[in-house]
Amino acid sequence: ISQLLRRLSDRAQALERSEVRTRMVLDTAPDAFITVDRDGVIMSWNAAAQRLFGWSAAEATGKRMRDLIVPPEFGDRHDERRNTLIASESPLATERFEVEFQRRDGGRFPGEATVSKVEVQGEVFVSGFISDVTEHVRRQAEREALLREQAARAEAERVAELVAGMQALVDAALAHRTLDGILRELVAQVRGVLDADAATIYLADESEQLSVGASAPANVTGGDRFANTVAERREAMLAQDEPGGEPGALVGVPLLAEGEVMGVLVACATPPRKFGGEDLTLLRLAAERVGLAIAHARVYEREHRIAETLQRSLL
Repeated sequence: ISQLLRRLSDRAQALERSEVRTRMVLDTAPDAFITVDRDGVIMSWNAAAQRLFGWSAAEATGKRMRDLIVPPEFGDRHDERRNTLIASESPLATERFEVEFQRRDGGRFPGEATVSKVEVQGEVFVSGFISDVTEHVRRQAEREALLREQAARAEAERVAELVAGMQALVDAALAHRTLDGILRELVAQVRGVLDADAATIYLADESEQLSVGASAPANVTGGDRFANTVAERREAMLAQDEPGGEPGALVGVPLLAEGEVMGVLVACATPPRKFGGEDLTLLRLAAERVGLAIAHARVYEREHRIAETLQRSLL
């Protein structure tokens, strides 16, 4: 009997030493460690939990966790997570959550909780470590803001390059002296800048009736009707899957000079290419100068024809 009592005493002492070591480990852990029963009542509360939330172990033990550190609006969700974990068939079920917690002074912070289901002598508990991730969230937000800023800067630089490229191409087109030369060069260059399948310039006569002035490589499918709409509205337009034409996208801009429609520039593309506001901006930049150039070229050619007629009449 004495030997049995000695063994029982040794086991009790070993168990006590083990519990002391476990308590020392948990109390020196950098993260808050909390254990609750199946009703959410706090059973254990380490030193880090006291530092993080402001409640001592004596104050916290016996209180419901949702009443102490969970913001009121998240209380039901807290209970649902605990009950789901307890109802799990796995005796070692573990979950990780990113949630908001509340300190004793009412201040809130984003936290990360790793919780596990624990069964001890038929009793079920939920224990978990909680850490304050405020600094991590702040750094992540700063990284995301930096990435957005870099993306915006890169996009702005890309658009600036496209605008400069369009202006350069228009300058190159306008270097031609004849109207035909200007139009042929322009549709070819616009097609390349917009990554379009085709581009067409429609010229307006004195009654503003449109006819094809130049195309590359061929007339835009469905472009006639669309060009007339652009001319009537006198504004840049986008059209997706134009009725009566091939599925795709159309972008058009009127070529104006002193309020008169000199013509319409239309480009088309097939899926997955779709035109957008950026393409309208580029065409608007080109249209203003092209409209004036067409008007000047027409005046020049008309005067040139008159001069040739006069010259022939004098011979």
